[in-house]
Amino acid sequence: MYSFLDFNLKKITLCFIFLFFFQVHQSAANEKKRLIILESMSVPVVLEHSKWFMHEFEKPGYVNNEEVSLSVLNAGGGRQRAGQLLKQEAQKGKIDCVITNATLATQSAVKFFHGTNVPFMLKQVKQGIYS
Repeated sequence: MYSFLDFNLKKITLCFIFLFFFQVHQSAANEKKRLIILESMSVPVVLEHSKWFMHEFEKPGYVNNEEVSLSVLNAGGGRQRAGQLLKQEAQKGKIDCVITNATLATQSAVKFFHGTNVPFMLKQVKQGIYS
C-alpha cells in the first residue's frame, strides 16, 4: 500500500512526465529529446525509484528511443565517476533534462551543469546540493 508521500511523489512525477512530453510534442517532429537518470549508487532504494520512474514513464505510451532517448547512469558511489559519466553523455549531444536520484548524483550534476539551462528533477535528496 502506498503512503501519502509515495502518492504525492507519484503525482509530481506524472506531472513532470506530462509537462516534459508536452514540450517534446511542441518541438520538431524529428528532434529526439535526451533524458538522463543519474543514480548515486546501486542500493535498493535508489534502484527501486529509477525502476518506478521508468515504469511511470512508459505508462502513457512513451517508448524509449522513439520520441525520447532515456539513459540510466550509475555513479557507483563516486562523485568523480558521476562527473565522468555526465561528461561522456554531454559529448554525445545536447541533454534536455537530468533526473538525479539521491544526494551524491544531485551534487555532481549541479556542479557539472552549473551555468547551463539544463533542467533538473531531484529525487531523494537528503543534504545540501551545493556541497
